[in-house]
Amino acid sequence: MKALAIALLVACCGCSGGHAGPGDDCPGTCVADPGRRCIVLEGCRRSTDCPEGTECTSGQCAATQPRGADEYALVTGFDVAPMHADIDTLENGGAVLLWTAPTRTTELVHCAVFTCLPVVGGPEGQELIENYEQCHFTHRLFGGFEGAFDLSDEDLPRAVELANDPACSPSTPESAPVVSDLLAACWAYDATHLIAASKLLLVPPDGIRDDDDEIPTDAICADDFAPCYDAEQDRFGICNAGYCARRCIEAADCKVDDRDDWIDWTCIPDDEGGLVGACDPPYPIDPWLIGPPTVNDENLFSIQPPGAQ
Repeated sequence: MKALAIALLVACCGCSGGHAGPGDDCPGTCVADPGRRCIVLEGCRRSTDCPEGTECTSGQCAATQPRGADEYALVTGFDVAPMHADIDTLENGGAVLLWTAPTRTTELVHCAVFTCLPVVGGPEGQELIENYEQCHFTHRLFGGFEGAFDLSDEDLPRAVELANDPACSPSTPESAPVVSDLLAACWAYDATHLIAASKLLLVPPDGIRDDDDEIPTDAICADDFAPCYDAEQDRFGICNAGYCARRCIEAADCKVDDRDDWIDWTCIPDDEGGLVGACDPPYPIDPWLIGPPTVNDENLFSIQPPGAQ
């Protein structure tokens, strides 16, 4: 029971993010998608201060890293030993999270799927996933030495208690959560302590049951600023002018690497008042500049500025 209480404490802590709304004592902008929290774009201290789809880098909110860039975030954040976990595919096409407890003394294993990178913080020995509710999609608690979490199960638990920042008014308009990643992991407890965590594993968007269509599974962009998923680049994004673009706070977020320095990117703001915009080039470009390119002689110079010969 003591281990269960610890696991539930982890599950109940965190925050959320979304569209602009009125705030009381918030020094930035209040958002609610669905839990209310205060967003500080400049002067952020951690990623939970930033809109979903962005992270705090050197005190400023910016575009997130590629999927799976910090796969050991829970292991290093909790400062515990790694435990084994893996994603497999069932005959129905669904994903299953397979895990093995680190020791026979393990009493409880908590597995979860996140829609953004989980951030671990707090005093030493009392670390928690600070954005658990913001990133939470589903979870399950297990006993025993090994087990399987079927992510295509029609009875996936979804509800999680929300924590609202008192600095933000209850009248802050709600908006849908943003999916910036899809990651699964497990962490284990003995009778009194959290003792191990797995790395964060990439979950295919079509491998998890999603009756409410919250997780985008394709790059069909009929509406600007709708969420999308580019399977070729394995990247969640936001629709702009018919393609699945990267999210951005400012134009610098749109740069892939040094090879597209000459492209004069802009960050198009959400016309419905969202804090996160969509990357936009000054002219039509081929898909390889929307994500990490595979360079060869055939496509290296296939993108030319207007008027170029």
